[in-house]
Amino acid sequence: MKLLIIESMAIDTKSNDMVVVLRVEGDEELLPIWIGNSEAVSIALSLTNTEPPRPLTHDLIFNIIRGFDAEIQRVVITALIENTYLALVYLQRGDELIVVDSRPSDAIALALRAGAPIFLKSDIPTISADLEDNERKRFEARMRRVEPKQILGGFND
Repeated sequence: MKLLIIESMAIDTKSNDMVVVLRVEGDEELLPIWIGNSEAVSIALSLTNTEPPRPLTHDLIFNIIRGFDAEIQRVVITALIENTYLALVYLQRGDELIVVDSRPSDAIALALRAGAPIFLKSDIPTISADLEDNERKRFEARMRRVEPKQILGGFND
């Protein structure tokens, strides 16, 4: 498995969709994941340590997990099927390991709140670290990187 870190957030200039760009730790391989606007806001809140006035969905889920005396141990992006990534959230409660199916965007938002690592199964393709690679060039050309605070709008006032 490969450890991932959040490289940046971006807007896909062709589709206007939000993208969270993950990078393999110690490498320049990228894993872009297209996400919804609410997930982008949730991830941006965590990245900027901004607390909303009331809990959002990922805050609620995180609070419920803690309320059941469980901890998020890790998130693993497990597969790519028909252009859709799949993920699992690993929870530990005492001696019990609980594995929960998740969308990667939700899993990432929860991992950030818990300070848990995000992993990628090694057999899932990434975008090459080679800046001269055509796929990498196409990807870079269509992304407009944004700061998480830009995504938050009224939340960061």
